[in-house]
Amino acid sequence: MPALPINAGTAALNRSPKNTWPITANGSKWFGAIGKVLRPMPAKTKRATCSRNYLVNKTNIRNDMKQLLMAAIIGTAFLTSIISAQEKSTKPEAPKKAESKVQNIKPDEFDKLRQADTNSTVVLDVRTKEEYQKGHIPGSVMIDFTGENFEQQVAKLDKNKTYLVHCASGGRSARACKKLEQLGFQKLYNLEGGMNGWEKAGKPVEK
Repeated sequence: MPALPINAGTAALNRSPKNTWPITANGSKWFGAIGKVLRPMPAKTKRATCSRNYLVNKTNIRNDMKQLLMAAIIGTAFLTSIISAQEKSTKPEAPKKAESKVQNIKPDEFDKLRQADTNSTVVLDVRTKEEYQKGHIPGSVMIDFTGENFEQQVAKLDKNKTYLVHCASGGRSARACKKLEQLGFQKLYNLEGGMNGWEKAGKPVEK
């Protein structure tokens, strides 16, 4: 019997009805019962899968880094707010300035107060004697603010009364009101513009 070629023998074996695992010419096996081919995954498919996995992992890493960065920012802001609150709580508060009892008023209001209650209201002229003699508000009391005994003289006054204080233009009377306030006087009114403003407003002047 003559020898058969290798390819012929393989083909003959494939045609055999007894063979349930046929072998092709290139050596790959075919699953005879179902008819599906068991083949290795192509190299291109493997590379595509690896690329997708790499991109997914890279995206996950970026998301994790963003979350960590946001957490660090929030944590820093939270700690900063706590430290700031502690500093404010430990920092001593500045003492509040006492409200001044001196009120600056215009000639019209000054005149109304002067006439409202003459028993409990005193018009205090703090100009010099020479200025007072040239013209003064009717019923006023003169105590020179620049005199050496100013504090001694005003200390004799009744602190429960209301004092309407004025000078020539308002400067000395403002300083006199501060001094009276320090001495314990509670009701103090300073005439804005002083005697000059009083005369310009057409108020009465006595000589």
